[in-house]
Formats: sequence, C-alpha cells, structure tokens
Amino acid sequence: PLETRIAFCESAALRPEYLYVDDLKSASAEILAQAAARGFRIAFHPHAFMTIERLAHVESLFTAENPHLHWLPDTAHLYIVGGGFQEIDAALTVARERLIAVHLKDWDPAYGRSYHRYAKGFVPLGRGNVPLERVLARLRALAYDGWLVFEQDYARIPADRCIADAARWLRERGVGLRAPRLPSPPVP
Repeated sequence: PLETRIAFCESAALRPEYLYVDDLKSASAEILAQAAARGFRIAFHPHAFMTIERLAHVESLFTAENPHLHWLPDTAHLYIVGGGFQEIDAALTVARERLIAVHLKDWDPAYGRSYHRYAKGFVPLGRGNVPLERVLARLRALAYDGWLVFEQDYARIPADRCIADAARWLRERGVGLRAPRLPSPPVP
C-alpha cells in the first residue's frame, strides 16, 4: 500500500521525485493530502487491464477536490487500450499542470491484447507500433521538461544491452540524458 511505501521512504531518508499508484483504492484524497504534507508527490499511473485504464476515466480524477494527485501516463498502455496516438496526445495535455513524468514504452501487437499475453509485446524503443517519435515531438511542442522514463517490461536481450540501446535510440532523437539526483546518505 501507498502508506507503507511512504513510511519506508521516510525511514530510509529517501525522497524520490514521485511515488506512483495504479489504482486509487489506497490513495484517497485524505491520504494524498497527508503524503503532500510529508513532502511526497503521488502520481496516478494507469495500466491496461486495471480498474482505471482509459483516459476518459482518468480525466475525472484531476479535480479541485483532488489537488494532490499528479499524472504519469504510459505510452504503451495507452496504446494497448486502443486509443492510438490520439489517446496518448490527449493524455499529455489532460492534466498538463500535474504531469510529473511520462513512461516511454513501445509495444508490438504480435502477441495480442489479451490479459495473459499482451506483456510479451513490449519491445525496445522504436521497434513497436507506438508512435514514439510523434510523442517526443508533442512533448517538445509542449515544452515539457520533466521526467521521461524509459521502461522495458519484457526484454528478450540482456538488461545492460537493452538500456544501452534505449539510450542510443533516445540520443539519436535529440533527447538529452542526465543522471538522476540521488539523495545524500544519512549522516550517522
């Protein structure tokens, strides 16, 4: 649960850029307000086959009554639920002021969209059907300067090569890479 992750981060003196939830059962408005008061930002990150998966459901979450919820869309999951680029494009602007990060992920429909097979379709950047170059162009047009997280849920190659290939793909498209800021270790 969200409260457990927050407690862990506090005990370990970690301050991640955000914590995410993929359902709102553990993230009531009260818990989100408490998290914000403790210095944590919580982002909603929908996945295919979860309770809330489509953008139409997400839009209703970002209201004045729920001011502490941030937005973390995933390009492949938005594509999988059937919206194509239009769904992804709308996701980047639906709650622009709350956009905390974007999970950049590609997907090939060769394995289908069924619950037990779709995850095998996650492929290296640029090898699937998700229009990632259009996504990057849209993010540039929006002057987005937040986190862009490469995510590879299912890899057929070693992890180090997967990361190197993704970094190369991003660099070739003008996406600058920078190392995350790591917190200083606690002083004993």
